[in-house]
Amino acid sequence: MPWYLYLAFKQLFPGGRFPFFTLMSMLGVTLGVAVLVVTTGVMDGFGNQIKKMTVDTQGDVQVSGENAFANVAEIENLVAGVPGVIAATPFARGVVLLEHGGRKPAYPGIEGIDINRVRGVVPLDRYIHGGSIDQLDDDSIILSVQLAKSLGARLGDKVEVYSPLIIEKLKRDEIFLPRELRVVALFEFGHQALDSSLVLTTLRTMQDLYGLQGAVHGLNLKIAPGADADAVAARLNAVLPRAAQLRARSWIELNREFLFII
Repeated sequence: MPWYLYLAFKQLFPGGRFPFFTLMSMLGVTLGVAVLVVTTGVMDGFGNQIKKMTVDTQGDVQVSGENAFANVAEIENLVAGVPGVIAATPFARGVVLLEHGGRKPAYPGIEGIDINRVRGVVPLDRYIHGGSIDQLDDDSIILSVQLAKSLGARLGDKVEVYSPLIIEKLKRDEIFLPRELRVVALFEFGHQALDSSLVLTTLRTMQDLYGLQGAVHGLNLKIAPGADADAVAARLNAVLPRAAQLRARSWIELNREFLFII
């Protein structure tokens, strides 16, 4: 018998017996390793789920700036030429007042999407829980499940959407009536903040509500499998024109505060 095995067995079984302290030591080590393995597995799974949910709602990388920009085609051409980028879709964001049936109004965030291109970056169909995204047009809207419940709105109902542009129009003694949009679908991402305070419209509807006149607030990008989001963002920042005041940020940088808390 090798000397190291001899010493090990001598410490484990002094006098040739199997003492109680040996059993407890082995059990303690076993439980400690098991707890470590289970904890690591649970946290890895939790982290992967958060990443999946985050990327599914805003893409791997996002290009945006302080203000909306109108040279969308130019920026898209620059982005498309960066290694690692495989798809892009424009978006416009803001906040509106939503009202239905005389209930207490809600003040959700609103995002205008390009219905023809959004699927290439964000798999919205996976999170639709009623209706269809294909029914979305310039006279309709998609509500989150929780927001629909708070408003008492169902599929086919019409909700009134008030834009901050109304205030600007009133200052100039102009009339800007609220938009009446029909609910064609409901979504649920599994994210408390998004599921209670977000609505989706077509990009053109959002541009009309905010008077953007063809401008957008940013681009959501999908990168190649296995590509590093931070590295792709760095390459994008190297080619984006400084005059446009745009910046590419990975999903990690966009959600740094949330991830830090987690």
